[in-house]
Amino acid sequence: MKKLLFSLCLLLLSFSAQAGMTWTAVAVPYEQLPYLRGNEELLTETLNSEDGLHLDKAWGGLHYLLKANPRNATLARLLFFGGENIGPDQGAGPARVLTPAQVRQIAAMLERETPAALAARYAPQAMEAEHVYPEGIWEQEGQGALVYLLNFYEELLVFVKQADRKGQAMVVVLW
Repeated sequence: MKKLLFSLCLLLLSFSAQAGMTWTAVAVPYEQLPYLRGNEELLTETLNSEDGLHLDKAWGGLHYLLKANPRNATLARLLFFGGENIGPDQGAGPARVLTPAQVRQIAAMLERETPAALAARYAPQAMEAEHVYPEGIWEQEGQGALVYLLNFYEELLVFVKQADRKGQAMVVVLW
């Protein structure tokens, strides 16, 4: 157990030491969207909220694991790359809005998944061959990287389900 925890700590340190793209989501009341569209400062403040979900660099691996189930491919793409553009470029494109209806569909998709099903789709060699972000860590870190992904999956599931229960939209961004 100590060895696994030590490996996980090293993995997290290696992820955080590398510069790169991270994925953030903030749940907002749908009625707030017109204010965010018209106010770049408010949008930036909202995206930097501590109430948001920050998947660090796990988003690429999670996208891979989710889309590997053909039933999920469209919604996984919507979650990580889709939605209506809002505001200026944030470094890797503009933030995007997912409507409450889209959030509901994504929550249903995430609820159908299990950590065991995601783990069964974890394929380090294939992930490296497909250049899944962040590249170069899947084979090197092996099971430690899977643990990292599954921990963030649980956070993603809780966050999206809560936004869905409240009927909220989500503003998501890669930066």
